[in-house]
Amino acid sequence: MVCESAQARALRPDLVVRPLRGNIETRMAKVLGPEPTGPGAADALDATILALAGLKRAGMVATHGPRITPLETDVFLPAAGQGALVVQAMSGNAFAVDRVAALEDADSRQALEAERAVVRGLDAGCQSCLAVHVGPDGEGGWRGRGMAARNDGTAMVRAESRAETADRAAQVLLGMLRERGAAELLARD
Repeated sequence: MVCESAQARALRPDLVVRPLRGNIETRMAKVLGPEPTGPGAADALDATILALAGLKRAGMVATHGPRITPLETDVFLPAAGQGALVVQAMSGNAFAVDRVAALEDADSRQALEAERAVVRGLDAGCQSCLAVHVGPDGEGGWRGRGMAARNDGTAMVRAESRAETADRAAQVLLGMLRERGAAELLARD
């Protein structure tokens, strides 16, 4: 959540950003919950940032759809691998391996591997404020976008790349982020 807070602060310095713990329902209740003047009103929030993929999997979009506003990845980048699902099967079980292989999505795998390459290339961890999104660009190529920041959001760098493959888009993106000082920003926190 550190990276989301930094991006929110960069977009809207007037916001008060607070950490929020709990499952999806608990977090949503802080926004949808008590009446503005009722008990618990002091703990109520104006908004919360949650992964849309998680909300969809939990069926929350159908229930709270009108109150959910997706943040466009052109402005607010997700963490690397956000929304990816991984299914494992025992290697010795041919039936299971075949069934799992049928679920494979080549573009999703390429995007995930490219995003992870950027994370590794910057020696970032799960507490690093690094957001990376790689995906098909709609024109037969791939687009990579990345953002690195100090955890408090006071300094931030962004970069964007386009290439023929996801791997190449990630390599170019990584080089651009390094050139702009991403590694130094991430090392400070």
